[in-house]
Amino acid sequence: MKQVRWPQCRRPLNRSVDTQKEIETWVEALGHYDNNEFEDALRVFDNIAETSKILFNCGVIHATIGEHERAVR
Repeated sequence: MKQVRWPQCRRPLNRSVDTQKEIETWVEALGHYDNNEFEDALRVFDNIAETSKILFNCGVIHATIGEHERAVR
């Protein structure tokens, strides 16, 4: 019987690297927020997966800069 060789699959995601990168991005965004650099904070938050905590923080930023309709979305 001929042995079938499957093509190499992509390596599984290394969750610890993904989590570490997400935390670093989170800290960067919070730094911008703390310095009242709200547009920069939103830009950085856009690079993190859309989770409820990210969307909540983006909503808070939009409300802070007076974009109330956008904050609700």
